[in-house]
Amino acid sequence: MGIFKSATPEQIQKQFATNVFGLMNVTKALLLLLRSHRKGAIGNVTSVGGRVAFPLYHVSVLSRKALDKLKAVLKDGALDPVFW
Repeated sequence: MGIFKSATPEQIQKQFATNVFGLMNVTKALLLLLRSHRKGAIGNVTSVGGRVAFPLYHVSVLSRKALDKLKAVLKDGALDPVFW
């Protein structure tokens, strides 16, 4: 995905649907399973795009940054009893 100013709303939605919402849906399903077993771990690997901005890849970097924030929120909430 390319430059933000030239990306259509549909292209941006597709990028986020794949990179962010897809992972959110899978993670939610796994959390339900882990909750029923009261143990487990979730790991995922993303690109460095969430940490380093690459020229001409604005939309991709935005979606990767959202993933980094999602991982941080999940990690912080993992110790909260309400989380489980």
